[in-house]
Amino acid sequence: MSSSSSPSPQNASGRTATVAGADVSDLELLGKFVDPTHDFYFVMGPTGERLFVSPSYYRLLGYTPEELQTVDFRTRIHPDDLERVLQAREENFAGKPTDIRYRAVCKDGGIRTFDLSADPIVDSQGKLERLVCCAREVPDGGEDGPAEQRSEIRVLIVDDHAVLRQGLRMLLSSQPDINVVGEAGDGETALKLARTVKPDVVTLDLAMPEMGGLAILERLRTDSPAVRVLVLTMHDDAAYLKAVVAGGGAGYVTKTADESEVLAAVRTIYQGKAYFGQNMNDVLARALLGEQKEEAASPTPAALLSEREREVLADVAQGYTNQQIADRLFLSVKTIETYRSRLMSKLGLSDRAQLVRFALQAGLLKSSPAQERGPRG
Repeated sequence: MSSSSSPSPQNASGRTATVAGADVSDLELLGKFVDPTHDFYFVMGPTGERLFVSPSYYRLLGYTPEELQTVDFRTRIHPDDLERVLQAREENFAGKPTDIRYRAVCKDGGIRTFDLSADPIVDSQGKLERLVCCAREVPDGGEDGPAEQRSEIRVLIVDDHAVLRQGLRMLLSSQPDINVVGEAGDGETALKLARTVKPDVVTLDLAMPEMGGLAILERLRTDSPAVRVLVLTMHDDAAYLKAVVAGGGAGYVTKTADESEVLAAVRTIYQGKAYFGQNMNDVLARALLGEQKEEAASPTPAALLSEREREVLADVAQGYTNQQIADRLFLSVKTIETYRSRLMSKLGLSDRAQLVRFALQAGLLKSSPAQERGPRG
């Protein structure tokens, strides 16, 4: 493979260095960072020595292990990318993880383009012990240019319901310009795949287990800033819409939308624009302009709520059902219904949409245990 165009730089990792003792084996480290989508990987020591190199590295670049010991690594980097690679390497040895796209020069003079993630392993004092590097080759050498100029849209689907993922995959895959590069049923898997398969667009459900959709959105903005996120959810509340916009989401469509609207949303945000479902346009305008009418008096300050009431409120706002909240808090459904009724009365609210708005305004969704567990429903 060859490429004459300079690949888009990617070196904006929000990760932190992993703390581990020197007694942790290289295989243990590789098990933590490497997955089957990587084309090669290696482990380096604190002075730059290679402690472990995957056999695929030699196969891809054409060098033997002995040759790599004698050939300066700088000669294996495309001259136009060398400065960025050296800068990333400097950051790595200072204990900072990086993600970068670069072109490697093979032994026969050919060029291969890789997305490489480097994760420092430091001791308890912050001193570098090892550096784990994992790379994935970019199809066609990345020669088709930046994402906004490519004909194929790479999409990662994030939803905890397998049936919905399957249906969305079938819809998206039926389009000649869309390629579904992965699926995830939970937040951690989604974040890992976003790093490894490098999607252009992530479709994200707000109702996710373990890590809520809003938390996933926040992490994606930090870990994979180039990714455009389309929230595909059952919620048509203005409060959720405002939270998604504030969190950096590029689009918002409800699951009741037509298939044509979902496809339009994916294509629109891929082009760098924003897209909000047809039924959300008026809601968005009122939310951003502060014109949304309040149907009840201003809520009583959250300080008046007990810790249990705050937890139930956060779960309700996240979309959990009464049964799910009861199961999580080890209470009866009847008790949860009583808490909800008490919350409505104490705060002067009349429906769940107002509960959601109050929870967002009070900051309960951002810091509550429910946010860490993730919403449901």
